[in-house]
Amino acid sequence: MQKPSSPFLASIFEYMVTRYYSKNTIESYIYWIRWYIRFHQNRHPSEMGDEEVERFLSFLANERQVAIGVFQGSCHH
Repeated sequence: MQKPSSPFLASIFEYMVTRYYSKNTIESYIYWIRWYIRFHQNRHPSEMGDEEVERFLSFLANERQVAIGVFQGSCHH
């Protein structure tokens, strides 16, 4: 497991490592956060809010047919 090069993602990575999140949980969080950022044309998450989260989740559920269990599973460590 390698620390991301992005300062934002690296800070999340460090936070999770120091709190003993599992390797799989860290990789899952980084994966979904990275996809969320790319979906919104590389905007920083601090510039976005509920509307962008809803748009992303709707896209995943409707267009990509990602099951809700995928999100619930990545919310537990």
